Amino acid sequence: MDSLTVIRLFKALEIKTKRKKKVSKAILETSLRQGFVFSPEVIYNYSETELSDLIDVGLGLSPEQMNRSFHKSWGKVKDASILQLIMEQLIHYFTTYGFERMGIYDENSVYIPNEKLEIPKVDIDGIAITVIKGYTKNELKEKILDLLKSGIALHEDTMKDVIEVCFHVGIDQENINDIKNKEVKVVLCDNLKIFPEDPVEFLRYLIYKSIGKTLLIKDPATIEGIKQSDLSEVNSLFKKYKSKYGLQRLAEIFYRFKPIFLSFKTTNTRSTINKIRKLANKYHKPMKEDYLNSITGLIKNNVILNISALERHLKRVNTFRKIRLAYALKYRTKDADSILYKIRNGKAFATDFRFEDKRTAVKVLSKVLDSIVTDLKKNVDKKKIYIPEYVKYALPTTEKQFTGFFPSGTCISIPKDMVFGIYWNNVNRHRIDLDLSLIDMGGGKFGWDSSYRSEDRAILFSGDMTDAQGEDGATELFYVRRQLKQEYIMLVNYYNFVEEVEVPFSIIVAKEQVGNLDKNYMINPNNVKSVAKSKIKEKQKILGLLVTTKDECRFYFSEIYIGMSITSSGKDYIEHGRKYMTQFYQNTISLNSLLEKAGADIMDDRNECDIDLSPESLEKDTIINLLKE
Repeated sequence: MDSLTVIRLFKALEIKTKRKKKVSKAILETSLRQGFVFSPEVIYNYSETELSDLIDVGLGLSPEQMNRSFHKSWGKVKDASILQLIMEQLIHYFTTYGFERMGIYDENSVYIPNEKLEIPKVDIDGIAITVIKGYTKNELKEKILDLLKSGIALHEDTMKDVIEVCFHVGIDQENINDIKNKEVKVVLCDNLKIFPEDPVEFLRYLIYKSIGKTLLIKDPATIEGIKQSDLSEVNSLFKKYKSKYGLQRLAEIFYRFKPIFLSFKTTNTRSTINKIRKLANKYHKPMKEDYLNSITGLIKNNVILNISALERHLKRVNTFRKIRLAYALKYRTKDADSILYKIRNGKAFATDFRFEDKRTAVKVLSKVLDSIVTDLKKNVDKKKIYIPEYVKYALPTTEKQFTGFFPSGTCISIPKDMVFGIYWNNVNRHRIDLDLSLIDMGGGKFGWDSSYRSEDRAILFSGDMTDAQGEDGATELFYVRRQLKQEYIMLVNYYNFVEEVEVPFSIIVAKEQVGNLDKNYMINPNNVKSVAKSKIKEKQKILGLLVTTKDECRFYFSEIYIGMSITSSGKDYIEHGRKYMTQFYQNTISLNSLLEKAGADIMDDRNECDIDLSPESLEKDTIINLLKE
């Protein structure tokens, strides 16, 4: 098993013994510069060479990497003439895209202004440090099983890591029935040679065996993928299911998944698919209505709700299903005129929206939140929980929408000016050009292909980097001053998009103050509040919402693929997306406040806490465990 798998999931490494050892000065100093340290247990279990190799992989970000921007001083961006900024940028483009077109590109010839860089010394006592912990194989098995029993949906990347750990720690048939995550379960069943009896799970199994995907969705990509795949094994799987359970079981779900069944139709399977279709006339079972799914529709159509029925259905579902309903209701209590629908493949589409009966939505929301608090109480009552004052955690619906370890909608609030942006590296031999931009509610844009700064210098852009070479990579940043209330969407565009090249990047959020603008750095490493790792595999991705007021700057994490352009714009769907994010995330459901209602004591002293929810201490399961049954 790759060591990085456990680090990505739990900020930990597997260890064989709990014995401890003191770290060497060289390892300590090198890791601290990237914002982390190894625990004494890890130091004992790994050689100095192994630890050095892990540091070289880039578990954190060094001060030099954070400041690997086009310009090295906000004062330069604020005071230089626009002509100078544009000319320097054009020279940079000529030495990357221009030289490539001429066949003479050389990474050593890429132009970046020769500006002085004087990064403040790292204050070890003042910065947030991540501790890379050590877990034994048994501890890892327990953590993985708890995560899979929680019922929360997992992001595709998380799922791959979870499955790798499952294979390593030996998840067996005794554990399989406790696993609620259907996507992971189908992979484990295949590995353990467990043949699914449930017809829906068998269909998911067929999809997995055909195209390696675990999502059961009737989208064009899935249908076409099945048709183009090697279906030689499918006929024998249908025959095996027929002999064990009968084709009438599959006929029960044929009409629900007709496009998928038909996509499996080949010369060998034609007669079997036709039999299932004919049997469906007799054995078809309509999908049972999900009462909780119908709640908002019933309210919209002025149907009087049976509160007792609502409470009865809430008792039957896990906490994450309740949270999904709570968010749907919460949004309908506000004066919203746009909505964004998130699809299971990570994409989204936005449109206009109307909802009238807000009073009933408020009433039903209260009942749902009470039920969630009851669930929370089992895990947090009388517990001391540390949450830094600058973090406002959102209640998570699904891990698929986490940014790093942050639930979607989580807010970093800074009562000063804010610096935020992205860091990335070239991937293998591919030069990677990511473009960061801000779009305000009026459609005004800041970034590489528009304004480098606002007229009042309240917003400054660090410049466009089109090459992220070497270990130090590249950074694009914005400096945003506290100002009258304004909202902005932050987007990243993958300009030189290559479909098969996925690009990892980090989102950085830091505080700053206007008096430091003339200093020769862009980010003071001592002021960094959060670093979240992410990836981009499409041409455009929304990263979150920025809100400024006279008192603070707030950044809400919310990653969504919307649009397919290599440059961001003020198109209609972007406008609806902006409106939705503004209306939704400024009214998100606060995990912080629900924890208090559930009896937790929220503390500002981490040394006395039972549960540490500081960003640097979060693991994939930290927040999820608070909500498990």
